[in-house]
Amino acid sequence: MTETENKIHENYLVDTNILVYVFDEADIAKKKKAELFLAEISLDSHGYLSIQNIGEFFSVMLEKRKNIVPADFMKTWLSEYRTIFNVIHYTENTLLAAEELKQKHGIHFWDAVLAATMKEFDIHTIYTENVKDFQKIPELTVINPFK
Repeated sequence: MTETENKIHENYLVDTNILVYVFDEADIAKKKKAELFLAEISLDSHGYLSIQNIGEFFSVMLEKRKNIVPADFMKTWLSEYRTIFNVIHYTENTLLAAEELKQKHGIHFWDAVLAATMKEFDIHTIYTENVKDFQKIPELTVINPFK
């Protein structure tokens, strides 16, 4: 049983970097691992994305990649991923809680917003390549699917 399968009955959040790697032709090994990971989790109903993840993904795909994708692709992607993931939103209170997490754990603000959003939705596991920052928050289980 894989680590993903062990967590399959818990709610979890998938970080933006995993989504981006699905489209990263520069790192084929990570691209394949990201594709396999998403295929594996697409069969359960415990996966979450924050609206922040979606915004970050749009920013990377539409502005930061060498081969910028057309907006129509993003519209199709969003429709497909909304069938795989539950989408959660943060609020003004989340931002205040994030500032506390940022100060307490010394992490970047946007990572703190993601952690605070997860906390509000009782999500304790995050799949991310950014283990270094998220592991500073003791309430989170941080799993790097590329390891």
